[in-house]
Amino acid sequence: MNYLAHAYLSGDNDYVLVGNMMGDAIKGNGFLEDGFFPTDIIKGIRLHRFIDDFTDNHPLCLEGKKRLWSRYRHYSGVLTDMYYDHILAFYWERYSKHQLSDFAQTVYSTLEDKWEWLPERTQHMVTYMKRYDWLSSYSSIDGISRALGGLSRRTTHKSGLETGANELMAYFDDYEREFHEFFNEIREACAKQLNDYEQT
Repeated sequence: MNYLAHAYLSGDNDYVLVGNMMGDAIKGNGFLEDGFFPTDIIKGIRLHRFIDDFTDNHPLCLEGKKRLWSRYRHYSGVLTDMYYDHILAFYWERYSKHQLSDFAQTVYSTLEDKWEWLPERTQHMVTYMKRYDWLSSYSSIDGISRALGGLSRRTTHKSGLETGANELMAYFDDYEREFHEFFNEIREACAKQLNDYEQT
């Protein structure tokens, strides 16, 4: 899952959101040391890892990546994550009572309010995320194309990601069907994880 889905699955706790959104920048388990981060940020980092693991090993997600493998190889997972964010944004009203634009602005404001907790890598990402309104832009094919173009420019090796929107359009019905089934499962799983964290 990409940024929009991670933010959505964080629930209503601002610190969990912060931890979840900076999860890619946190390596190892040093963050679990007492006093390193507030408890709820730790929950967010753990949730981020749970989401990634759940997604990477889910049969529907593996099917989506398999569809792309012959052309994109190990970048297939990146594309599937982006496709799922697009479909979530496109069908946002099915999953949220808030407008996507309002949700996006709330995420940006929350991350800026907790700026001191963000690793430098995440601060850099958030600056561009807000400037170009990534979360709202995912709702359109043009927005996804721009995002994939940016990712392609940042990859070390030739990825072909800049053309990834073509497969999204060609196989949209398949990804749409897979996403809705998968997302219902991961929503339930994340809610359980967050509840379990509260009990520990």
